[in-house]
Amino acid sequence: MGKRLAALCIGLAVASLAAGYGLGGRPVEALLVLLLGALWLGGEWRGWSWAAAAGLAGCVGVAAVGMWLDLAAGWMLVGLVSALSAWDLSAFASWLERVQSAEKAQMLLREHLRRLLVVDVVGVLLAGAALFIRLRLGLALMLLLGTVLFLGVSRAVSFLRREA
Repeated sequence: MGKRLAALCIGLAVASLAAGYGLGGRPVEALLVLLLGALWLGGEWRGWSWAAAAGLAGCVGVAAVGMWLDLAAGWMLVGLVSALSAWDLSAFASWLERVQSAEKAQMLLREHLRRLLVVDVVGVLLAGAALFIRLRLGLALMLLLGTVLFLGVSRAVSFLRREA
């Protein structure tokens, strides 16, 4: 089930990125994005452990270039969040194969999907807000906010590790 969900997320990521490029008048690049997705899916199907990381890196690059080319940010955002979800689900599905009990595996998958959905929704909302809200901040304030953000994220990660 986890591998199928990862494949679904790969398809959504690639379709979103390709749609952004295609609607932006770049059909050749859209076909290249679809080729990237086919390679990622092929790597997943063949069980290559590095395929998810390479696919995620490719999608991040494609989304970054799409933003640089001033393509529709919504398509790039959905593609990026879907690629992150696919990467996460691929790694989780590989880990889940080592769980002995099928019942426990289903319970762990449901719990993981709940958490992933929350992270995806919050990520899309925050990134969407960042696309539309413009703030002018000085360098000192940006450094202070960056430090606070870094410390907050590292605290959250350590808290989540202790909970797991």
